[in-house]
Amino acid sequence: MVKRTHIYHTVSFMEDKFDLLYFWGCNFDCRGCIRHCGHWDHNLSSDCLSRLKTLNPSQVFLSYDEFTKIINNLRNSIVFLGGGEATLDPSLPWIASKLYQSNFYTVLQTNGYSIFPEMWTSISKGIISEIRISLKAISPALHRSLTGYPIHNVLSNLKRLHKLGVRLKVHTTFIPDVISTEEIQKLAIFISDINPNLPLRIDPYVAVPNTSWKTPSTEKLLEVAETAKKYLVNVSYIEGLKSKATLVYP
Repeated sequence: MVKRTHIYHTVSFMEDKFDLLYFWGCNFDCRGCIRHCGHWDHNLSSDCLSRLKTLNPSQVFLSYDEFTKIINNLRNSIVFLGGGEATLDPSLPWIASKLYQSNFYTVLQTNGYSIFPEMWTSISKGIISEIRISLKAISPALHRSLTGYPIHNVLSNLKRLHKLGVRLKVHTTFIPDVISTEEIQKLAIFISDINPNLPLRIDPYVAVPNTSWKTPSTEKLLEVAETAKKYLVNVSYIEGLKSKATLVYP
């Protein structure tokens, strides 16, 4: 039987100097998730997206042999593992090891809810270069409302990763009228209690169909970033990527 990963899609961002591997599936069911707009990278050209939309992602999972070959087609030295939730793929330790052996700087993007034992082993060995935890909210009721899941595991794993000395970064998404300035403040205080030097990146929400949520203005994004900076040394925000995506697979 052919062994397969959960990777179904790979793109390169040449100006931003990273490649992104998309993993199928997620344990969270986040309201307003951009994946509700489609499973393919929305930064690709319209012609490319039209072709991809004819494919079933679950039918194009990379086999182990195909992944080994795909590594040679990656165009940047930094590789992000995301999608999707990479930690749901049992082959993730093997994938990370292959990238490590090929001298890639590997960044795991995860909601941090479920990190299985074999993955902890890989992390403790330094096979993952960096881990970015996406914290949807810090208030338990709001986190459950947004994701459908409790927050305890996420916070517990974040603290454990920090104790291991892993290079960590926390991401959160600012959604006007949903994630308030006060919520960002609470999140920043929680992170500062772990380590005020832990980096926090605040992303603007990207509006998707069937929600009333809006993308914040740059001014409002700056305002919440300044609030977080009262408690954290390293706070950044992103307004978009420099380059369009280039398709690597499929």
